[in-house]
Amino acid sequence: MGDLPSNERIGSRVVFSAQRSPASVLEDPLAQQRESADFALERTRENSEGSGHNASNILLIDPKKISDFMRFRVMFIGMLLFISSSTQGLHALFALYMEKVYMYDVRTMVDIFAAGTAFGLFVFPFGAMYDFFGPKIVIGIATAITSLSHLLFGLTFAGHIDASKTRFCIYFAMMNWGCYAFDVAALPAILTYAPRDRAQPTGVMKTFSGMGASLISCMFRGFFKNRYDHLMYFLMAIVLGFGLIGTFCLSNAPYEVTRWEDSRISLKERLRRHLIRNRYMSQLLPKRRFYILSCLLLVMNVYLSIQAVCAAYFQKEMTEGQYRGIAIGAIAIVLGILLLLVPLHALDGDTPQDHTVLERAREKERKLAELRRLRLAREREEKDAEKEEERAQKAVAHQNAGDVAIEVKDLPRILVDQSSPHADGHSVLYDNSLQHKDGEKDDEDGEETQHRRYLPLDPEVSLFEADDLIPIEARDDDASRNSRQRLGNTSIATRVSVSNVSLAARRKDNEGAEMDFITRELSTYDRPHVETITVCGEVFVTPVYETSFLLSLTYVDLWLLFYTVFAVWGVGITLTANWNIRIMVGSVFKGLDYQTYVLFATLAGISTAFGRVAIGGYEVLLLYIGKRRGVMLPATIALPVPSVMLSLALIFYLSFPGNYSLLVVYIIAAVAYGFSTSMTIYVIGIIFKRDIGMHYGFCFLGAALGIVLLYRVLLFHVYDHHKSGLTPSLQVNKEGICMGKECLQKTLIVYLILVFLSIGTSIWLHYRYWKLVHGKLKHKRVITHFVKKRLRRINRRREKCHATEEGAQQQQQEEEEEEKR
Repeated sequence: MGDLPSNERIGSRVVFSAQRSPASVLEDPLAQQRESADFALERTRENSEGSGHNASNILLIDPKKISDFMRFRVMFIGMLLFISSSTQGLHALFALYMEKVYMYDVRTMVDIFAAGTAFGLFVFPFGAMYDFFGPKIVIGIATAITSLSHLLFGLTFAGHIDASKTRFCIYFAMMNWGCYAFDVAALPAILTYAPRDRAQPTGVMKTFSGMGASLISCMFRGFFKNRYDHLMYFLMAIVLGFGLIGTFCLSNAPYEVTRWEDSRISLKERLRRHLIRNRYMSQLLPKRRFYILSCLLLVMNVYLSIQAVCAAYFQKEMTEGQYRGIAIGAIAIVLGILLLLVPLHALDGDTPQDHTVLERAREKERKLAELRRLRLAREREEKDAEKEEERAQKAVAHQNAGDVAIEVKDLPRILVDQSSPHADGHSVLYDNSLQHKDGEKDDEDGEETQHRRYLPLDPEVSLFEADDLIPIEARDDDASRNSRQRLGNTSIATRVSVSNVSLAARRKDNEGAEMDFITRELSTYDRPHVETITVCGEVFVTPVYETSFLLSLTYVDLWLLFYTVFAVWGVGITLTANWNIRIMVGSVFKGLDYQTYVLFATLAGISTAFGRVAIGGYEVLLLYIGKRRGVMLPATIALPVPSVMLSLALIFYLSFPGNYSLLVVYIIAAVAYGFSTSMTIYVIGIIFKRDIGMHYGFCFLGAALGIVLLYRVLLFHVYDHHKSGLTPSLQVNKEGICMGKECLQKTLIVYLILVFLSIGTSIWLHYRYWKLVHGKLKHKRVITHFVKKRLRRINRRREKCHATEEGAQQQQQEEEEEEKR
């Protein structure tokens, strides 16, 4: 890693005022001023020298608190959009209808699935549109494409359009394209509202992208009486309704700057958004609603899974009323999600940040009460002393009648401040040079100065509220123009310095300060700028790479992630897609019937949903390890886990016999695939700061390539070759499925090699990120120290045991010697 370039000051500045909050936690401003005088340069040295996080640094934030209710409302809109995106998962439902009605064979169905899925994963253009214009236009286009595909499917199933393989390929490609476009635009927009707590919203959204298909299948059995055309019309209405809501109501967080806005906003607006960004980075998100939502998702997952298995095994005994009752129960559980919209603080609870602030506020209140008591006691003592002095003066007045009395009414404040231990050249901050002849004004100024001796802080990081932005004071027009141009291609570092304030500003109990903008080169792997924001023990590392997507292509990190997605998503979709389960399990499971196929598909769906939502628990685990065990681990440490689990599943697939033991394979593989889908966007948000849509869309390209090569070519081409060869060990059943282990053995071995290589790429990417942030995380105890402490305890116990045994032996020997004597 190279050293950071020298910072360069721009010829512009912004003056702001900082509002004082009497209800905030208090700190001495003189020490705070000394810490913040060289704020930007200290941060630069911190990054270049690799020192730890300094919790005393000032973080300038916007004074307006973020509405948590608004953030959860945005996530609710995201859930609606992801329910719309889950409609592509209904392929397993209408594929059976297409196979039965249109007499399509396995090859035709595989071609429809592979062509539609591969084209639908090509969402890179939508990612670019999101980065340039925001999510609204992308959601609008995705709504139009997806609803049109449902309409075309419905008209074809109703007989108004002639059915053909080519048409179904086009319809399914449009459906997938629109559904994945929802993912690539809605999820990054939602995560801008929770930059610190990205894992739990990611898990919830990704879970709905898969669980929505199970919910709609349950409703189909209860209300549509096997009318697939009516189902498609219903899906079109859902997508249109939810899509319009998302188009008009979902946007990026107010601090985000799109590519279109980047060259058009002023320096003042850029600073305002930077302060809002710091507010989002430093305000924790309440967790209680997430816990409630996780419970609802667990209940709904179990309910939908049980009803799917029961509907398959008791298909002949189930009545229409029973199907409808099951569907109504599923709808009732989903409506529980509306709890997210109830504006009750009891559902949120207090964050650790709120608890800490309240505790310190109570402590401040107790201190103020104690100071008030002492002040009243001192005033009583002064009154008593004045009375005694008056009596004494009257008693000796006749003796001093000729003396001249000089009354010192008030000392100059500058003398008082010079005698104060804190008055070391900072009198200009509080304007101590001003003197009032009126004693009452001096008393008021004394109280005002006493009040200004404190600054508002938040736990573990000094959150300095920039209350008002005064227009830019440019030294010249060319400098201002150049500053805007350079800020479009570089990052902002700030220096806070105290300036003289006007009398009007002082009377408003505000202090003025100026912020100088200092440019630096973009943070990359060679020239990193690592920023950590620690609040209540939770260490948050801002994204390290500030490069554009095109520049990211020149670094190996994006390509490592691309290959990981290619291998894990390609193999994961191939293994867990419902139609593929029927082919792959049917080749090794003798006597596979519809009920057993549904059992495999249901367990795969449950496990995939569990893997997607497990990302939230993973983030909670990292915080627990950091707070309780003192070990701060980077969030990328779990990136190799899906590859390891998928490799284990493939080994089991090659080893297990063709029976119910394969259920273990589909549970492990589905959990790995689900966790990888959530982990990918999570890691992208950790590493990359700009062009999230294009980075995410580029990973989808890896998945599309995986579908073409790993599914259509490597799986089905080899599978079809074995089926047409008709070797003595192979046979074809009445449904045209190849039977025997040789049908898939070579393909599974290649899968295992590719996935095993993805373990190395994941570890490499994690290692590169770990090198950047190592030393920036706030280590209370290093993990080796933690292990050594455990070992020391064990050694102490052993020494005590040995000492006890030796003492017992020595005592026994002494007793034996005494007996001999």
